[in-house]
Parts: sequence; C-alpha cells; structure tokens
Amino acid sequence: MANPKILTAHEYRRLVGLPAAGPAQPPAKPVAYTRLPFVIDLPMPPSENALWATARHNKTGSAIRVLTKQARAYRATLAPLFAGLSLDPGKLYRLLWLFCYPWRFKNGKPRVWDAPNRMKFLQDCIATFAGIDDSRFKEPALYERDIDPDQPQAVRIAILPWQQQVLPPELQ
Repeated sequence: MANPKILTAHEYRRLVGLPAAGPAQPPAKPVAYTRLPFVIDLPMPPSENALWATARHNKTGSAIRVLTKQARAYRATLAPLFAGLSLDPGKLYRLLWLFCYPWRFKNGKPRVWDAPNRMKFLQDCIATFAGIDDSRFKEPALYERDIDPDQPQAVRIAILPWQQQVLPPELQ
C-alpha cells in the first residue's frame, strides 16, 4: 500500500500547476537550408503547349486538365537533381533563368521560340522540391543566349537571396 504522506511525481506536478511530464522529447533538429546562390544546369523544359492534356473525369464526365506523360517524365528527371535543395519558406528569393538555344536554324531562318512559355512549370517544380510556395520567388529575370545548333539546349537556373542584385559569374 502506498504511503499517504508521499506524493508521486504526477501528484506533485498537478499540485504545483506544472504540466504532466511525458517522455522526454529530443531537441528539434535545426533545418539545414541550402547555401545560396544555388546554380544548376537543366535539360530544356517542355513548352507549356506540351505540358497539359484535357481528360474526362471518370465519375462526373467533366473536362479536367492533367499533366502529360512528357511533363511527368520531365518532373521525374528533375527530382534527383533537386534532392538536396531546401529553402527557408519565410524568406524571398530571386530566380534567374538563362536559356541557351540556337536562335536560328542551320539554314539561317529565325527560330520561333518562347522561353517564358517554359518558365512557370519549371518554377513550380523547383518550389515544390525546395519545400516552399512558388510565390516566394520575386523579380524573376530571364536571359537568353544564342548557341551553336549542334550544342545541346539547356537552361541554367540560379536561386539567389532576394536582396542580392549582383549576378553570379555563372550567368554573366
């Protein structure tokens, strides 16, 4: 039988107004955010026109927009490239784009190209992989560079702190 003159730890905590003690919680591990600037070269994203398809909802029959197989494959290609990217969701960032593609065909005819058409999907992918909302990217800057038609087309992405106004050497 318990001694009525001795309080248990639970009774003492309740008597003095302390919360009930639970198992000891390990201290929260600080999040290690990626050091900036973060610069990466990526394969050219698909055009906005090739990202979406219209499908019918199975139950309602209404039209819905879904990512195409090409868009899902491109996003899957990016996932391992951004595996270590972690950005603070409370901060703002600048997202800089350098699209490298030939401005003319080999016969000299100007190429029809719409770089901004390729930016939104890629921005959404980057934000998702970094663990932030895409609204954290402010003042996007688009640069385009003419390359030889035999070179592979690519896009170089740079993520900077929002206040940084100087371009990283990789984009100059």
